[in-house]
Amino acid sequence: MNDDQNYFFYPENLSEKALFFGWTGINLVIIAVGLVLSTLIFFFSFVWVPLLITLLYMVLTFTTDNQSLLKVIQRYINYLFLDQLEYFWGEPKY
Repeated sequence: MNDDQNYFFYPENLSEKALFFGWTGINLVIIAVGLVLSTLIFFFSFVWVPLLITLLYMVLTFTTDNQSLLKVIQRYINYLFLDQLEYFWGEPKY
């Protein structure tokens, strides 16, 4: 039983999404298609807006420690405008 072949090492959280270079699989597909299309658009018409949008999507969806900039912005907007916390002053009700 001293062989390492008899042991299985699992990650701590099996329900966590798999990340490839900081992005999920669907995000990598969207980024790759966006880069190809926006590069073609740029070389044929010199319009750089689609390339800028694709790069902005790359930055917003980059994930570290299950936290992406897009999720942080969504939570911040949700907190500010949609679902604010309510505080009631007074004695606690038991």
